Amino acid sequence: MPHASPHSYRNHLQLTADASRASSELSRIRKVLEDPKFLDECSRRTSRSSSEIRARIETSLSEAAVAFELLQDIDLNAKRVLEIGAGVGIVSLVLSRSGIEVVAIEPGLGGFDQNALIGRCLREWIGDAGHPYLSIGAAELAPKPHGLFDVVFSINVLEHIPDLERAIGAMCSVLRPTGIMRHTCPNYLIPYEPHFGIPLVPLFPRLTAWLMPGIRKTELWRSLNFVTLGRMRRAFERQGCSCRFARGTMRTAFERLNHDEEFRKRQGGRGMVSVARKILDRFGLLELVGHLPPILSTPMTFEVVPKSWNRHP
Repeated sequence: MPHASPHSYRNHLQLTADASRASSELSRIRKVLEDPKFLDECSRRTSRSSSEIRARIETSLSEAAVAFELLQDIDLNAKRVLEIGAGVGIVSLVLSRSGIEVVAIEPGLGGFDQNALIGRCLREWIGDAGHPYLSIGAAELAPKPHGLFDVVFSINVLEHIPDLERAIGAMCSVLRPTGIMRHTCPNYLIPYEPHFGIPLVPLFPRLTAWLMPGIRKTELWRSLNFVTLGRMRRAFERQGCSCRFARGTMRTAFERLNHDEEFRKRQGGRGMVSVARKILDRFGLLELVGHLPPILSTPMTFEVVPKSWNRHP
């Protein structure tokens, strides 16, 4: 599993034999997403302003870069790939149009229904409405209707799944015996909520809503399950799988603030995260953050494989 560097988010299309084709497809999709006519059409269908649609698209493009980074060392050619919580579907579209067999699932729940609608509009706009994009949750996956997959991945999705243990069981059921999962999501043992860019009550994150009642009514807040590294490890082990968690993820997140403007805005711009970064820089502690054990880091990025394969020594 690669150790993500801050520069690799820009150089993130190395996962196919025909990287130039993937890069070309991403550029083509980006042009559509930035086309004012497309934005107006999405606005009409979703009853949201063009500026709101544009903001969601910017977030999706930023997260797509993280997804390509997550997958960059896996040869996806001749592999069957499953994207959990595809949102707008940028990553799965790029992979599919680059010749990779990929299925995307997106139930459009937890405040993300607009992403699913934008994704549908995008597929119709570029003439790819037949791309496998299923409106189901991860807990509904099963081998018989959906088949088995060589690679399963998600980006900031697992923290929104209500019945996480059931969903993990379903994901494991569709993973081939020699398959690989890759996921990244917050580790709420660290009292910070990245979607809202706010600190949490340590060990009792749900109590935060009583201190900030404005977030309590949002669908996004209600969707959070506040998963931790320990809970994730135990849930996969119960399914006969082992997890390997990457180091240095929190340092990479701090460094990402320098070159990903959309990510910086989501973390509150010049708020607590940027202040924390400046403090770490001033006292030379950023390198130390990179050596923290994964259990004390957020986000958590990890690889899952069946124990029978023994990929993780």
